[in-house]
Amino acid sequence: AKTMPHSGEKNIASCAADGQVRMGEIQEGGKVETRQLAKHRGRAHKLAVDPLSPHLLLSTGEDGKVLEIDTRAPPQAVTELVRVTRTNGRVVALNCISLSPASSNLFCVGGGDSFCRVFDRRMTVSGDHESTRVREVAKLCPTHLREGPALRWGLSITCTAYSSTGAEILASYNDELIYEFSADCGATPQAAPKAAGGLLFSLPPPRNTRGAEEGGSAGGGDG
Repeated sequence: AKTMPHSGEKNIASCAADGQVRMGEIQEGGKVETRQLAKHRGRAHKLAVDPLSPHLLLSTGEDGKVLEIDTRAPPQAVTELVRVTRTNGRVVALNCISLSPASSNLFCVGGGDSFCRVFDRRMTVSGDHESTRVREVAKLCPTHLREGPALRWGLSITCTAYSSTGAEILASYNDELIYEFSADCGATPQAAPKAAGGLLFSLPPPRNTRGAEEGGSAGGGDG
């Protein structure tokens, strides 16, 4: 759940396993009224709020979509910014989203593969069925997690977060470690999206993980 900025902490957006994104509004006397803002197919996992706008938020879900929601508009007016897919066309279920403090036009997402993807809302490309979607400006992953055993583990990103300045991005991996990337490569589409990723720290290793069985250190949990 996220408290909407400039609302006096009376407007709270939430998402859940039913795929719905809802707005709860606290009325005088403490009564709460809720309404649906949008709906994902499958679970909706995370929200990101634009700190400069009291009416704008982004949501992610297992349908691989990032939805841009104007809380003043009806549900049918929701904008689909991104539908993340692998090179083979399969949808990447999204677990998390984070807006850059340096520019709320930049956001990163992570989910059912090993790549943290950065997008810029100012840059659009033609999508399916003549729709317009925003451009991916970086695709970040530690070098050793790009192929081989990491793919067989079913590795996924559980959480992404920008640093307070927006200069770095953190990504946590299930049954693996936490890595830090430079966010500079997400500033322009010309930047090379092949950052190796620096190990930030690891959590105590769980027992009998597939990562440990492959001979690498493993750790971590949901971020």
